[in-house]
Amino acid sequence: MLFCQTMDVNIFDEPQPNGDVVIKADNHEFFHVSVELKLDLKGVKTSHKSSDILVVQPRTEGQILVTLSPIPGKSWSYRSSFKAHFGNVNLTQYDSSFLYELPFEPRTQEIVSQGYFGQLSHQNEYAIDFDMDSGTAVHAARGGQVVQVVDIHNKSCPDASCTQYNNYVLVEHDDGSYADYAHLRKNGAVVNPGQTIEQGELIGYSGNTGWTTGPHLHFSVFIPSINKRKSIPVLFNIGNGQGAQLEEGKMYQRN
Repeated sequence: MLFCQTMDVNIFDEPQPNGDVVIKADNHEFFHVSVELKLDLKGVKTSHKSSDILVVQPRTEGQILVTLSPIPGKSWSYRSSFKAHFGNVNLTQYDSSFLYELPFEPRTQEIVSQGYFGQLSHQNEYAIDFDMDSGTAVHAARGGQVVQVVDIHNKSCPDASCTQYNNYVLVEHDDGSYADYAHLRKNGAVVNPGQTIEQGELIGYSGNTGWTTGPHLHFSVFIPSINKRKSIPVLFNIGNGQGAQLEEGKMYQRN
């Protein structure tokens, strides 16, 4: 899935009365942003290392990242550059025991048309495709905060050229992982960025947008990474409190 192509993040420096220079960040997004900050220093001290990943909190202005201190008696200068990445890429632990609800209405059932590591488009990815008709209600498999919504597109095709037209809702969980609900219909989201949602809450309606071969809901859970997001396996409630990984070709009913 393609998301967060641009991020509303600003890195700037601010001279201090004592002669130091503080590098700060504004993050106007609803999600954490990880910053790779590269510094070219002359006659300046700092505790920052080039390998350090700095995490900027959501909806934050003026978060201090680095302090630069000129060495007394020396000429000094500095140059900086940065790359911003979605989420907290320092995250290594998440709740692998959490029990997810099936992402559709209670007392209804859907077929898993493609499962984990599916051959069609899920190679090396823990993702589930539910064979849903367009307009099927999509419910939150886990509670959290909505961090991004795209539902402006009404185009699809069976190749990567249509990835840019994918509609989706992205939700951050309390352990720092994210759920991606994708291929929603145009204007199909009923939630907004910044909104807190509960498990089982209606979040939108499925569709056939983006890179698809037909109507369905694509669902995956992942943790952020610098190069590529890392999808993770999750357990679904399949009845009587039992948790299981869903299997391709099987039908599941939400109780």
